Amino acid sequence: MSSENSNNGEAGFQEVEVDHRALVNILARYPGEFDVLRELIQNADDAEAKNVEIHFRTEDAEKPQLAGGFDISKATVSNNFVQPNWDSTASADGNKNSTKVGAFGVGFYSVLGKTDIPLVKSSNKSFQFVRGKDGKLQNQFVDCSPIPGTSIELELRTREPLPKLDNLARFLVSSVTFLTNIESASVYLDSTKLLQIKKECRKPQVQVPIPPYLTRTTSSKALTVESIQRIVQTITIDAAECTLPSEPTLSSVVDTADTIAERRGGPAEDHITHASQSVNIVLEANTVRHDLYIAAIDVNLPSDSEMSGGVESSIKRLPPSFKCKAVYFNPEQSRFLANMKYSCSHKTKHLAFLFSGLQGIAPDNEGPLSNYWHASTSYIQGQSTNQTTGIGLHISAHFLSTMERGSLSKDWNREVLKVGGLLARVVYEQEMHTASKSKNDVATKLGLSTMARFAFGSTVPHSGVSQILQDAFYSCCHKSKSPFPVVSAAGISDASDPQFRQSNKDLSFLKRYWVLHEDIKDHQRSQIIRRYNIPQFKFGDIVREFEIGVKQETMKSFFAWWDNTRKTYFTSDKTKSAAEKFCNEFASHGVIHIGHGVRMELKNIKYYILFPLHPSLSRPDTIYIDVGSGHPSKDAVEAFGWSQLSLLDWLEYAHAQAQQHTSNSVSGPDSDLGFRILLALVQFALVETLSGEQWNRIAAFMKDLKCIPTNKGLKTPGESYFEIADICKSLPIASESEFLSIPMTPVASKSSFEYRSVTPEHVRKVLAYIGVCQMMEWEEMVARLRDVASEETNGRLLHFLSVVCRNLAPSPLPSQWFMDLQVQKIFYSKSHGRVSATELYFPDGDLHKLKLPILALPQDIGSLQNLVHSSGSFPIERFIEQLGVRRYPPLKEVIDLAASNEPEVQKFALQYLLSNFDTLYSDYKSGDFAHIPFIPTQRGSLARLNEVFASPIWEKLGFELVSNDLGRNCTRLGVRDDPSVEMIIEHLKVPTTTLPDIEAAAQWFDLLYVHGKLPIQKLGEHLSTIPFVPVKNSSVSSSQPSSIDYISPKDCFIGSTDAKAHHRRVFSFVDFGQNGGAFLEHCGARKSPEPSNIARKICQGPERYLEALENNYELYLEDLDTIASHLESISNDDKQAMKKAPMFLACRNDEKMLLRADQVIISDWDSRDFGGDLFIVPRDSLESQCVGLRILCQLAYDWIEMYREMGSEFLRAYVQYDIQHIGYQAGFRPPFEQRQVIRRIKCFMNQRDNSTKTGVSFHNHGEPGHLEVKICEELTLKKTFIPSSANGKSERIVETKVKAGLEVNETDKSYTLWMVKGEDDSVELRNDIAVGLCHILLKTYRVNHVLLLASLFAMDDQSLDTYYNNEVKHKLSDTSKRVTVELPRIPFLSKVFGTSERTSVKIGGKVKYTVPPEHDVTDAVSMCAKLDPDGQPPSFNAPIQSRPGSVKHVSRCEEACKIMLKEKVGLRDEKTRIRFFVAEGALCQHPRLHVLQEFAELVADLARVFGLKPPATCHIFWKDTDLDLMAFNRDQKYIFFNLACYEREFHDKGVDKKKAATEWFLIMAHEMAHNITLNHDEYHGELTSRIAVEFFPAFNKQFCF
Repeated sequence: MSSENSNNGEAGFQEVEVDHRALVNILARYPGEFDVLRELIQNADDAEAKNVEIHFRTEDAEKPQLAGGFDISKATVSNNFVQPNWDSTASADGNKNSTKVGAFGVGFYSVLGKTDIPLVKSSNKSFQFVRGKDGKLQNQFVDCSPIPGTSIELELRTREPLPKLDNLARFLVSSVTFLTNIESASVYLDSTKLLQIKKECRKPQVQVPIPPYLTRTTSSKALTVESIQRIVQTITIDAAECTLPSEPTLSSVVDTADTIAERRGGPAEDHITHASQSVNIVLEANTVRHDLYIAAIDVNLPSDSEMSGGVESSIKRLPPSFKCKAVYFNPEQSRFLANMKYSCSHKTKHLAFLFSGLQGIAPDNEGPLSNYWHASTSYIQGQSTNQTTGIGLHISAHFLSTMERGSLSKDWNREVLKVGGLLARVVYEQEMHTASKSKNDVATKLGLSTMARFAFGSTVPHSGVSQILQDAFYSCCHKSKSPFPVVSAAGISDASDPQFRQSNKDLSFLKRYWVLHEDIKDHQRSQIIRRYNIPQFKFGDIVREFEIGVKQETMKSFFAWWDNTRKTYFTSDKTKSAAEKFCNEFASHGVIHIGHGVRMELKNIKYYILFPLHPSLSRPDTIYIDVGSGHPSKDAVEAFGWSQLSLLDWLEYAHAQAQQHTSNSVSGPDSDLGFRILLALVQFALVETLSGEQWNRIAAFMKDLKCIPTNKGLKTPGESYFEIADICKSLPIASESEFLSIPMTPVASKSSFEYRSVTPEHVRKVLAYIGVCQMMEWEEMVARLRDVASEETNGRLLHFLSVVCRNLAPSPLPSQWFMDLQVQKIFYSKSHGRVSATELYFPDGDLHKLKLPILALPQDIGSLQNLVHSSGSFPIERFIEQLGVRRYPPLKEVIDLAASNEPEVQKFALQYLLSNFDTLYSDYKSGDFAHIPFIPTQRGSLARLNEVFASPIWEKLGFELVSNDLGRNCTRLGVRDDPSVEMIIEHLKVPTTTLPDIEAAAQWFDLLYVHGKLPIQKLGEHLSTIPFVPVKNSSVSSSQPSSIDYISPKDCFIGSTDAKAHHRRVFSFVDFGQNGGAFLEHCGARKSPEPSNIARKICQGPERYLEALENNYELYLEDLDTIASHLESISNDDKQAMKKAPMFLACRNDEKMLLRADQVIISDWDSRDFGGDLFIVPRDSLESQCVGLRILCQLAYDWIEMYREMGSEFLRAYVQYDIQHIGYQAGFRPPFEQRQVIRRIKCFMNQRDNSTKTGVSFHNHGEPGHLEVKICEELTLKKTFIPSSANGKSERIVETKVKAGLEVNETDKSYTLWMVKGEDDSVELRNDIAVGLCHILLKTYRVNHVLLLASLFAMDDQSLDTYYNNEVKHKLSDTSKRVTVELPRIPFLSKVFGTSERTSVKIGGKVKYTVPPEHDVTDAVSMCAKLDPDGQPPSFNAPIQSRPGSVKHVSRCEEACKIMLKEKVGLRDEKTRIRFFVAEGALCQHPRLHVLQEFAELVADLARVFGLKPPATCHIFWKDTDLDLMAFNRDQKYIFFNLACYEREFHDKGVDKKKAATEWFLIMAHEMAHNITLNHDEYHGELTSRIAVEFFPAFNKQFCF
């Protein structure tokens, strides 16, 4: 192919003349996948370029990287070489300069197989091919933009798939390795870098000496080797993830086109039949570096050789010296790559595959050794072909014979292959030399690996390559017996050594000769034997081996060989004579080393023995022959003139040895000698049959010899026992196992041997012959069993007894033995230790699960059936039952086992009880076992009968429920449905687990209240002081997680609307729903704090309490007032706490403070005289409304009493009182005589409430303690203030003129009431009398008491009589016979009756009290009695009569009467016929029937007290939303009683019948009084009292009080 115009710079296209035949030949030389790339890269290397880049372009390079299809339309190969040889490029004739590009002129034109219009650019010029209009090929040189280097652009004729990148990577790795100049090769797809291969040669190169026995020329003298260098070359691979194989196999497994297209976002195309690459689309940098070891030989072509002429005519010149290179992977490198390939890391193992596989640089460890043969011309050095070498080397050399680079059949190629064989030999010897420096095992392993790599396997495609290399490998020596290292059985040896023999497995005992290692390949072994003429073994070799001496264990292999050789070789007369000659020489010269430095010469041998003896017992004329697996035969052994040693002959020698040891040893015979003799004796007894006389001789010899191995050392036969006798494991028992380890002993026959084993029967027979004992004394055995009984002794004893009884049959066991077996504790139970037979149970069935004292049997027996089986015909089971062993446990033991701590025992014991309940345990009574926890619960634990329950409602409250597995058996066992009150109480004492939160508590309380079987009142009494009610911790802020505190019911309140607002900030109010609240009320909770609660709370921290009230003193005073008003209801403990607490409000001037009561002084009526700057409690000032009364009372009475009781003192404690009278007027009648004064005092005391106390007793005049009334002219009250006890002020005296005063005589404690003469019943007189009597005599300071007493003195005697009826007069006339009707004082009734203060009215200017007439009492009752019992109830639609007045609680009663009720006919009590109604808005529509019946009977009984017929006027209603409403009166004749109040306040709280009847009796009297008056006034109160007093006798009779 040539151009018409060769001027490089001429413009225009020039037509190219095409030699089509030459072009076809050129293209035919490039069939491979990467052949075009190989030529272009080789051209770059020839041009001394350093870097090569390969760019593959897709259809649209503007698309994102890897986003389009995988078909490429253009490929560009560029390098950094500038100014190519345009002439050689444009011509197919080649370049005459062999060192330049285009030496052959064919490389560039290989691209025409891919494109029609290649474009070459270099510097600022381009050389382009195009097709003319006539279709002819034309070219043209064109100026272009400068580029750094040279590029060849190939517009592909058709789109082609992207090459498999992992294969491309392997191709580049192998190419770069052998190229001369190229140091880097990179691959790009569009703008994405996929792969880069870098090469770096380390310096300096190491010269490798050529062994002198190796030739330096080929066999034809065509090529000469100058020198060998060792080069270390580092290959670095930077591979994107997509270049890695997707699976760890030698060939890449690639994704399908559909998968790749799916990953890249485009559809797969039909024409793609295989994937273009192994891809993971994610591109990640992956780097691996590897050092390659290269051996390089410098080769010359002599000019005078026959080959030089042919080469020169072929390439028109003689080639210069060239290198033949070989890359070798030693075992360590190969192992490293293999580890990488099977690494856990995906990247690591796939990077390793870039070195291996087809066209890979690394050897294939997973298949045959078929690495690539590398050949080249002088222009295309280092490029690989598809030819393999058959060994573990890559060989690279010049390839010149023809242009057909796939052919290696020419002479030049043969000569180059011979150089490769020499190079392989050098590498081989170097590696073997390195391996030989290691330890034996390592050296052998490395040597075998090296030899395997030089085994010269088959090669492809040309099979002759391996043979050429192999011939050169073995023949590159000056002489045939040159050294050649191989692996022998002894390590790395020289195959040319005369001691080498061909291997013979039967002669492995010959150690002085070397044989090739058995792991060497067969074809390699045959080559070595053939080329180094290794001979076979001869008989003389064996004799010479034994002359030096062999170990005794070698004899086994020798006799195996000898027996086999004798049968196969020595068959004819001629060979038989040779055998005799060999036997004589062998027996005469052979030496055996038997150990411990002892040599045995075979010429001294007379006997042989077939089992080994200890050296101390071996006769010096006897040889041990290990016959192995049947070799040799008896004839083969005796061919050497030896006979078998007999027992008597050996025994004679052993006896002599024993005597010699005895005489030479100070301490007696050798401790092991006797045992060794016995071992030999057992074996000899297998070989020979001994007579009785012989055994007697043996027994006599062994009698005093410690030869029996026992558990206590060696013993004499008389001191030893058989195992059956050692029941207690305390005897020296002869060990049979010591003899059972004796190997099978061969017994000689004429032509062979048979083997016999040492059996226990054989050992026992020998031991019995020499005198080992059978059993011990019975009494000694029993005594030992009492101390050491165990399950093992059980088994051994029973076995012993079965044997004895069987031997004694038909005679019975001795009676003493039988009695001892019954009563002596010689048996053992695992759970109870040593017991007698009568305490034991049979080990039948599953009884062992109950852990009863069951007869324990050792593991070697296991079960009673095995014991019966081992006892043979003896009925051991019946024998055990006769001894008293039981079969079933009693009931008590079963129950105890069901309560065991072991779950398996529990479960089985209960199952056993229930399974046999009706048969074995029908006498079960639950009460007998109530104290034992044996009932399983659902939580898996055990509980007593009174701790576990069957009703599932208790589970959510934390109680144990019986296990579901019991089912109907709960009733049989006596399990209750519900817990007792005591259990509930104990449960609630641990609230943190029982009531973890408020929700759980609400469930508890609701269940406890609605459960009809629980005595709710009893439960509430016990729970009142137990802190189990959960409340939110008030100290935790709302932003923090809630915390739960627990308080007792008496300390919590259920949130009534009656509670004061400020109390909700101080006290714990709870809301557990209606039922929960009702339950807590039964437990002592209140709807609002009571005085005792307030007092207790203040005592805990007065300042904190006040702070909770936001320092509101008005609210604090209100609570103190509540405490003061109900001081009598506060317990003594609380009062003691109040005394110690600084809770009492006081003030000095305007300063308020909290102090203890003993720090406060009460300001009384004397403060006006001495000033108000003392500590006083601020209270509304209340001046007396009586004219002339000079008293300033700053505290209400309740406050005064509270402060006084808590420790405060009055101001008067610091004041001394003196009454100074002037002018005693004897005989003058005072305005009030003594009789009148005493009468009014008594009337006053009868009117006061029960809290008033006095120490006054009224006696006649003249007796101690009497009261006199006297008249004087003038009275002065002198008050002297003593400051030492108060506030330290100076003493002050105040004198006041008074109209009356009371003088106390301290001598006789009598009183004198002085009155001023001339004062006739004046207001001032009456007031002064009342003040003196109240303050000094009656000890009361309440203003209303002073006013009451003053008003009594204002009444005349007639008015006083009118005020009290005849009954009261009778009571007042004789104080000694005074009888009062005391009804129970119940604070609860204050809710019904309202205020306890009586209301007074003024009549005629004087204080009068309204007294109900007698007829009002009669009318009030008769209005109800007139009603028809069978009449209709009142209509709730009728208007309510108006109630005039504004008396307290009137509106409350009116509101109650407006309640809309609906009758529940179905709930009418049939016995009493009382109707039942339900109020609108009631929460519960169906009350408890038994409570309704109970309440109806109570109401009916009360109605009979008043003479009423129950259905007429009495009705029952239910309003659970207002429990304060106990009853109401409708239309002034119908009375309705609230069942809800009775249920919650009386029934559930367990109020006794007397108290409940009393309260409801007063309620009924209260409602009957409303028949006369609608208001809650003084009249209503007095009428209620009159009605109650009137009917109290009937009430007492009805309820039998």
